[in-house]
Amino acid sequence: MSGRNGNGLLEHYTSKIEHLLHDEGLSEISVNPDGSVWVEEMGTTHMTRTDITLNRDDVENIGRCVAGFSNVTFGEKKPIATANVPTQQGKARVQVVIPPATTGVGSVAIRLLRVKTVDLGAFGFASKEAALAENNDHSALEKARAALAAGTMNFDELADLAMLSKWNVIIAGGTSSGKTTVLNAMLKRVDPGERIVTIEEVAELDIEQPNSVDLLADRSEEDGPRSPTRLLESALRLRPDRLVCGEIRGDDANMFLELVNTGHDGSVCTMHANSPVDAIGRMSKMVRRGSPTVQKSEVVDDIRATIHMIVHMKKIGDERKVNGVIFPPLMTADQLI
Repeated sequence: MSGRNGNGLLEHYTSKIEHLLHDEGLSEISVNPDGSVWVEEMGTTHMTRTDITLNRDDVENIGRCVAGFSNVTFGEKKPIATANVPTQQGKARVQVVIPPATTGVGSVAIRLLRVKTVDLGAFGFASKEAALAENNDHSALEKARAALAAGTMNFDELADLAMLSKWNVIIAGGTSSGKTTVLNAMLKRVDPGERIVTIEEVAELDIEQPNSVDLLADRSEEDGPRSPTRLLESALRLRPDRLVCGEIRGDDANMFLELVNTGHDGSVCTMHANSPVDAIGRMSKMVRRGSPTVQKSEVVDDIRATIHMIVHMKKIGDERKVNGVIFPPLMTADQLI
């Protein structure tokens, strides 16, 4: 299947959702692997589901349009296509992902780029106090650390707080230590209105939120379209409220840190490590493997700035236990190196 001839307006390839492209109150249209179509209205925080359903042919038609406009091949071997495509009312930034890089009918994200005059004066300025509070307020982390030390907070309550506060979390541990089990349990605490994009090599996560997209990575494709790093880039264009990585163990460590450092709070990943602090050392090694000139201290500073909590799981006999929890922003660099 090739996509070298689809250079018309997006409307020609999206008859079932054409009216949505013309709705000036919408900013985003998404198609999930189950075929459901979701929209985001301007000024809202969560997407809403429509009564429209697309099939695999519908998604591939949109993919051919996008691939043709950007003059790239599109199909199972090149399952991702991205481009700015003209519409009758301006442009749309479109990304299409089909199996084997995802499941079901595939996934589509359409960001509507309206051509209009904006009154910049309407934006105003956030107060200096509000900006400082957002950047430097670790009071919730400090209270959580104190409550854990005093024994007045259990892990269930900590998980609730972490998900509600949209902390970025690493769940670390050895093989069969319960990392995925804990990740699944934590994700069940996420607001059902949030959009979750997951990246896994094998689909193990049980996402209950209806607005979700699962991307399937293939580490044998080091520079291919299904490499974890490429899928992280693709995930960014799928308008996630949260990014979830089944396991970080390569160049994707650097990309994950970059993404959570650009406003994607509430993201979670798992990784192999022998302790919470060891998780930082291992992530540093993975980042520096792809960027040899980066110093370990720089990576540690990035982790302190972006990762709110690291949970370490351990298998003890036949049981899986939380073996330790640290809050990197509350620790000094010397404690983490």
